[in-house]
Amino acid sequence: MGLEQNRQRAERGREWLDGLSSVLADRRRRFVLFELSEHDEGLSVSALVDRTVEWERLSASDDVDRTSVSESLRRDHIPKLVAADIVALDADGHRVRLRQHGSRAEVVRRVAVSLARR
Repeated sequence: MGLEQNRQRAERGREWLDGLSSVLADRRRRFVLFELSEHDEGLSVSALVDRTVEWERLSASDDVDRTSVSESLRRDHIPKLVAADIVALDADGHRVRLRQHGSRAEVVRRVAVSLARR
């Protein structure tokens, strides 16, 4: 591999890691990835909302509003995970699952599970 190819590869790797860092920066997204890692077949968005609300109620002193969690997952978090090619949303938008391709998905899954368990 030539020097220019190594530079391009390093740049692609940096961009991917920066994107991964952004995706994993949010605690709610890390929990979503953790939950999806426990369910190979994926989860309905509604079930994911319910599990997220339950988790946040256990870890927060404030009341957690299901509607705001649902809107946040549907509007912000799931689309960001889809755009990062980490999760897939079915055609009708009702079921989400971890992508099962390549080692990148496995890296993301392992990091998310590790961070969510802390």
